[in-house]
This record gives sequence, structure tokens and C-alpha cells, in this order.
Amino acid sequence: MFGRLARALIAGALLVGLAAGAPATAKGGEIGGSGQLYLFSDDLGTVASRQLVYGTVLDRVVAGDWDGDGRDTLAVRRDREYHFKNSLSGGDADRVVAYGRAGDVVLVGDWDGDGRDTLAVRRGSTYFFKNDLSGGEADRVMGYGRCRGRGAGG
Repeated sequence: MFGRLARALIAGALLVGLAAGAPATAKGGEIGGSGQLYLFSDDLGTVASRQLVYGTVLDRVVAGDWDGDGRDTLAVRRDREYHFKNSLSGGDADRVVAYGRAGDVVLVGDWDGDGRDTLAVRRGSTYFFKNDLSGGEADRVMGYGRCRGRGAGG
């Protein structure tokens, strides 16, 4: 499963970069699992060097550099609502955005090469890219691949 996703992300990033004429970097999608306790290891060891509580137990999480400072932080997803943090801390979100549909597959990347990660959602074989952390219409829509079955929302 990861191999297929990684190939799709790389191919999608290349297509977007080619179509936009700018370098695009795809990071990935949801990290997997759910919950509100996050453990971090600064040295890739087996002992957490830091932990934080953020979101609710049913949230799903994505990570990205939302503010362009070179450090990835968390965003939690509740259906079609995303709660972004610009620091590895608990508390209130720095920004809340509704985007896409609850059943969409979410992807994170720097789609326009500006140094800040934003969201893209995949619905069937159609990708909807945003170049800022806002709701509303996609900045770019592109089809890629074949849709197997109806898929999420399409």
C-alpha cells in the first residue's frame, strides 16, 4: 500500500511541477491512526523526547510546514475541517480551514514551490490543489490515473 501511495505522490508532484512550471514537493497524506497524544523522538531512538496532546481522539493527523519556517508541525483533520498548528504544542489551532469533502484522500505538499505546505485532496482520479491554507475553490484541478470503482465522493 505504501509503495503505491509513494509512487502516486511522486508522479503527481512531477505532473504538478511540470504543469505549473515550478518545483513541487509532495510529502504525503495522513500519518495513520487517530488520537490526540503525539510522541516525538529527536534522535530516532525508541524513547520519546517530547510529547503533546492536540485535538480529539477521533482526529486524523497530517504534518507539514504550514508557515514556511522549515519545520513540520501537525494539523488534525475532522471530516473536511483541518486544524493547523505552527508549533509542536497543544492548545488551540493557529488556523482552521474547511476544504474538500469528508471522504476525500488528503495529500500534503508544497505545490507551488513557495516553501509552505498546503493541502490537495484526491476524489477518485481527480486532484484538487490549494496553494494557501484556505477553503473555497481549488487553485488547480487535474486528473491523473484511473478511478477504480466509485471511490470517495466520485
